[in-house]
Amino acid sequence: MLRGAERVASVLMMLAAATAHAHLMVAQHGTINVVGESAFIVVSLPAAAFPQADDSGDGRLSIDELRAHQDAVLAGIRLGVQLLDAQGPRPLDGLMLSLTPPDEAPTQPAAHVVALGRFVLDPAQPPTSLSLRISLFGRDQATQSLQITATRGDEKQWLTFSPEAPVAALFSSKLSVFFQSVMLGTQHIVFGIDHLLFLLVVLAAGGGVRHTLLTLSCFTLGHAVTLAISIFGNLHAPPALVEPAIAATIVLMAIVDWRSKKGARVMSPATRLALVFGCALIHGLGLATSLQAIGFSSADLVPVVAGFNLGVELAQIAAALAILAGASLVQRWLGTAMLDWPRRITQLGSVCAGTVWFFTRVLS
Repeated sequence: MLRGAERVASVLMMLAAATAHAHLMVAQHGTINVVGESAFIVVSLPAAAFPQADDSGDGRLSIDELRAHQDAVLAGIRLGVQLLDAQGPRPLDGLMLSLTPPDEAPTQPAAHVVALGRFVLDPAQPPTSLSLRISLFGRDQATQSLQITATRGDEKQWLTFSPEAPVAALFSSKLSVFFQSVMLGTQHIVFGIDHLLFLLVVLAAGGGVRHTLLTLSCFTLGHAVTLAISIFGNLHAPPALVEPAIAATIVLMAIVDWRSKKGARVMSPATRLALVFGCALIHGLGLATSLQAIGFSSADLVPVVAGFNLGVELAQIAAALAILAGASLVQRWLGTAMLDWPRRITQLGSVCAGTVWFFTRVLS
């Protein structure tokens, strides 16, 4: 426990920081700094995570709503933001709240609440046993992910939380970082419907086992190349360009395969593989953008990139096997001719979905 003077100094620092962080803390971001027997946290949480305080139902909190329901919001944060060791959650002292209304309308309700507090650590517990759990998220995609920067002396770690992954270990070993990155890569593909749709379009064209394996290899190699170049070469591609381009690759691949099947413009296998590789380069930029948005320590560069890429590949292999197994069952039970209908539906649906995504992403 802090002595009297140290406690007063700690509270004063937190009071000073609360005002500053209300303006400086980026939405859906936060920091946790472990110092001795304390861990100081500042985090910007979506107001939509506290529906019990949102009397107006607009997904924001006004100062009057916060005052009227402050106890409920504080209780929600103590349950939804926890630092754990082997004994369970650590006490959270001096928890303070501040709203972050728009700069152009400082009197309007805020979309985010900045929480600042101090976790009291157990000196008997090893510092490597700490983990952070965050389960306060909003309803839209923008508030379904939260990034935290953890520091302890010269150590620094970047953590990402989501409803699917609410817990992360602090200052874990490189092996743990590797496995966490594998999970992140897997989740990115599982919840990345545009990558899965492109993979479905590529496999729907068929072409035999050898051509399918070569196609998957080109897709894997293409996005692995740009992922590595972007991360190790510190190449930053604007999401405003990459995301529409990914949607365009889906439309392009579906139209090319449709025309080829129609015989309007027959494409050689080598040319198609080159096209798949080129599209995969663009998908790799999207993967790199996602990984860069998560953030990571330079000391963990290799395990993070290797683990993320492995997770992506495992998810893609699982998806490809499921697609091929489904096609094999249709072919066995109903005959090869019955594969034409799923193929046409896939191509038409992909063109429609990719076009909608393209214009949506361009306009947004």
